[in-house]
Parts: sequence; C-alpha cells; structure tokens
Amino acid sequence: MTPTTPERRSEPSRSGTWDPMVRIGHWLLAAAFVTAWIAGDEYQQVHVLAGYTIAVILLVRFAWGLFGPHNARFSQFVRGPAAVVRYLESLVRGEPEAHRGHNPAGGWMVVLLLVALSVQVGSGMTLYALDEGKGPLAAWLAAETPSDAVADSVAGARGSAGTNEREDDEHEGHDDEEGALEEAVEDIHEFGADLLLLLIALHVAGVLVSSLLHRENFVRGMITGRRSGQ
Repeated sequence: MTPTTPERRSEPSRSGTWDPMVRIGHWLLAAAFVTAWIAGDEYQQVHVLAGYTIAVILLVRFAWGLFGPHNARFSQFVRGPAAVVRYLESLVRGEPEAHRGHNPAGGWMVVLLLVALSVQVGSGMTLYALDEGKGPLAAWLAAETPSDAVADSVAGARGSAGTNEREDDEHEGHDDEEGALEEAVEDIHEFGADLLLLLIALHVAGVLVSSLLHRENFVRGMITGRRSGQ
C-alpha cells in the first residue's frame, strides 16, 4: 500500500490581504511613533499628543484584532512556537510557506510591537503625571500620594514642634519615594524607546527578507491591501 502524503491546508479564500483599518492604523502608528521620537523632551506637547495618538490607535487595533475581519484577527495570525519554527525553516530552505495575511513569525512581531508600545504609552502617561501633574493618570496618582500642601496643613494644625519635625521627615521620605518612582518610570520609558527601535529594525528587515523570498511586495500590500500575485 502506497503511503499518502497529507494534503497541505490552504489559507481561506478572502478578498485582499489587509483591510483599510489595519493599513491606516499601521501607517498612523508609524507616523505617531516617529513624531514622538523626533519631538522628544524639546517639544513636549507634540510628544504628548503623539503619545495619545498612539494610545488611541492601540485601543482600536486591539479591538479590531478581536472583532475585526478574518485577516485582522489575532486568532488568524498568532500561531504556536511549532508554526513559527516551521515557517522559519521554510525560509531557510528557500521554500517559504504562503500566508495570505501575517506569517507566523510576522504575527509574533506584531504582538511584540503592540505590547511594547502599550508599555511605552503607559510609562509615558505615568511619567507625565508624576513630573507635570497632568494627563489621565494625574488624578489617580495624586489620590494615591497626598500633596505636600495637605501634609503641611496637617502639621500646622497640630502645632507641636516635635510633630512638625516628624512631618518634615515624612515629607522628605515621601519626596524620596516619589523621586525614586519617577526615576524608575523614566528608565522604563527610555529603555522602551530603545527596545522599540530594535523591534522596528527587526520588523523592517523581516519585511524586506520575506518580500524577497516570497517574491511579493509586502510594503505595497500594506498600502493597497494586495500584494503582488494576488
């Protein structure tokens, strides 16, 4: 009896590669990140506005990844480690697996970028609240840590010199804790920016390599919705 070779499952037939929401969100996200990077600390308001833009795009993308069209959903392109290894092996053999949307390796890169951007936005908002007392997290952080003005009024009401000294010590300890927290968040934000640059470089390199090996224009696909050959 001749053994049969298992048939390879083909991707579901869908029109297009990526829908307009994914494509527009992709380029807006890239533009907002570049704007935030260039603005830096010198143009804080521009940096903050770009950060808010990234936050909104991320919320929309996460929702779209759960409830959007087939090719946009995380369940379609986030595969297990075995699928990623199999796809990378196919690249090495020069016979890359065909995937209508994101390939398994590219899918995990999307996840890493979205998570890294989420941490970056969160740390940026926290830093903005701690340093400037502004932003959506400012009220929450202020409620968690009482202001110096409130502590001073409590110390004055008690009127005792010894109590005032203790209150001053508490203020200094509070300031030290707040300063340490702000420094830690700033370190996370700066490290996150460097990590994102690395991930973006890997993402671009992966797109170029995949385009060459697949003989398809992935960049054009993210602009028009269709790659060559579709």
